[in-house]
Amino acid sequence: MPQSGLIFSEGGLPGDAREYWVQDCSAASENILLAITAKGLGGVWTGAYPTNRSQEVHDALGLPDNIIPLNIILFGYPKDTPQRQVEARQHPLAEVVGKT
Repeated sequence: MPQSGLIFSEGGLPGDAREYWVQDCSAASENILLAITAKGLGGVWTGAYPTNRSQEVHDALGLPDNIIPLNIILFGYPKDTPQRQVEARQHPLAEVVGKT
């Protein structure tokens, strides 16, 4: 059964924090997805803000008025997990740094 998590912001943030909450919470969401993947799980970010779904999520969960839902992250064990092997290689610096 899939699990889920909610990324949200407290609407009463002071000063500049209020201006950048979407970027901050989006970065946190991406870090959560990376952690989910590192644990061998699958995950997907489903957006809520700034669409009407934000209010629907807010109402469905009975959130306080000062909480703004940004997204919901669904995660769980994938039905099919392909066997992948990634070969880690180090490249000489000259191969990865552009020459001018």
